[in-house]
This record gives sequence, C-alpha cells and structure tokens, in this order.
Amino acid sequence: MADKKLKSLLFLAAKTAVAHNKEYSLYAERKKLEGKPYLLIMNNVSNKMLSTVYGVIQSRRPYDLNHICSDPRKSVFLNTPN
Repeated sequence: MADKKLKSLLFLAAKTAVAHNKEYSLYAERKKLEGKPYLLIMNNVSNKMLSTVYGVIQSRRPYDLNHICSDPRKSVFLNTPN
C-alpha cells in the first residue's frame, strides 16, 4: 500500500521542480517527447528527486547544481579489455 499523503507531496514537489528547475524541466520534456503520459512523467521526476536527495545524504556533501554524475553503467564497459 502506498502512503497517499507522501505520494501527493512528491507529486506537488515534482510539479514545482519541473516548473522552476531547469534540470527537471529538461528531463520532463525529454520524457514527453518519448510519448510518456503526464502522470508517469511526474512519477519519474519524483523518483529522480528522491535519488538526488538520497545521493546528497549518502555523500554527506551539500547539493551542487553543477555536479556531473558519471553513469555507473558506462564504467563497466570502459574497464573491459579490448
């Protein structure tokens, strides 16, 4: 069972982030161009926000707007022998 209060708060936060944060608005626009429904896009933005918050807590560093995250999936391919 989902926590309805938490889910509605995350939806409102995602809606605000898409309206006021360039990173999240570009992400939402990309998903829209892929043909995703609006509620799915907001769910994806909510998950992305939660991942960002979790990363800040794990790293114990303040949020850095200019931080570039390397994709861990790509590092697997970079370390393979030719």
